[in-house]
Amino acid sequence: MWNFYKKTPKIWFSDQGGEFDNKELAREAQAEDIRWEFSAPYTPEQNGIAEASNKVVVNKARAMMIDSGLPQFI
Repeated sequence: MWNFYKKTPKIWFSDQGGEFDNKELAREAQAEDIRWEFSAPYTPEQNGIAEASNKVVVNKARAMMIDSGLPQFI
């Protein structure tokens, strides 16, 4: 697992979502000597950068849908 700068991260920080509860990711983290940390449940404030990025993506997708002329409720 490499990041944008072609370096292996030392820590993975994620929420406790089900998509991260997986043995393959745990094996990868252990093999690469990566510490895995989780935010507290129901506290998106602890992961502000990801939450802000998600908001940007949702807003852009909404703008493209409105601009396309498709019905807003599909």
